[in-house]
Amino acid sequence: MRFLTPAQIKEDDRFTAAPSFRGLISRLLFRANALAEFYGSGMLYDNEQVLAILGACRLVSIIKANTEEVIAKRYFHKQKMKKLSLPPFFVGEITYRGEFSREVMALLELGRLIHVGKMATFGNGMYEVKV
Repeated sequence: MRFLTPAQIKEDDRFTAAPSFRGLISRLLFRANALAEFYGSGMLYDNEQVLAILGACRLVSIIKANTEEVIAKRYFHKQKMKKLSLPPFFVGEITYRGEFSREVMALLELGRLIHVGKMATFGNGMYEVKV
């Protein structure tokens, strides 16, 4: 996977520059369900499906991570605050190895359109997948 715009993924209560595949899929599931709930006809994945997908992702491992940290600042207009440093983002490539089900591949394809991670609504978390 190549992250084209800065991504910010929190895993185990900390931001990471090389998220596990399970952590990445967890964030994708959350975003897909949230968008479908707010703008569609309801959640795409129920709790049983989420647990099954995340369980299968435990067997996928990181082979190589070539990422770099990106530090960003943001001005909050409503609060009229100075620019605040945000937790670190990352860009670069991560290579995962394992068995990928149809559901996981479909979710990764959906993620290319909706992006992943925090602040995805600002264009962050765009990626491409090479198989």
